[in-house]
Amino acid sequence: MTINKIILAAFVATMPTLALAEPPHSEGKPEVREALEKVRAKHPEKYDKLMKLRQENPKEFRHAMRRVMHHFGEGPDQNDPQIRAEKEKMRELRGDFKSALDEYNAADEGERTQLRKELVELAEEIFDAKQSHRRMRVEKMQKHLSELESEITERAGKRSELIEQFVDEKTKDSLKGL
Repeated sequence: MTINKIILAAFVATMPTLALAEPPHSEGKPEVREALEKVRAKHPEKYDKLMKLRQENPKEFRHAMRRVMHHFGEGPDQNDPQIRAEKEKMRELRGDFKSALDEYNAADEGERTQLRKELVELAEEIFDAKQSHRRMRVEKMQKHLSELESEITERAGKRSELIEQFVDEKTKDSLKGL
């Protein structure tokens, strides 16, 4: 029997077990569960859609959850107070813009000129806030990149020592049962 036939036979034998197994879901992570609870509390209809999506298309569910996590300020930037403040500012500005847009749509022609100027001013503030947020993220990435480059340089200087240390740790006989 060739190796390919053995592998194929093993795969076919395990298929029923694989079909019964449930895929691992990232919603088991505490931060994902918290985000789902926030969605359930604030937007029950969106929560229902997410749960339906989870059953029908797990891959798309994971993408949707990334967007949810981003919306609720979760993720890599969540601990940076400046970035969080900037996100909150953008959220408030978008709310103000939506309110002003509703006023504009309800207004008559005479009032629309002034309301449009307010919309433009709010749109400028939103644009500037987004640009500021992007600059902060770029600065954070540049700092991280600089730290990684320093680490690479430092480790390159200690290459032989680090390799020896690694091999020593892996080959060391440890006392078992004590």
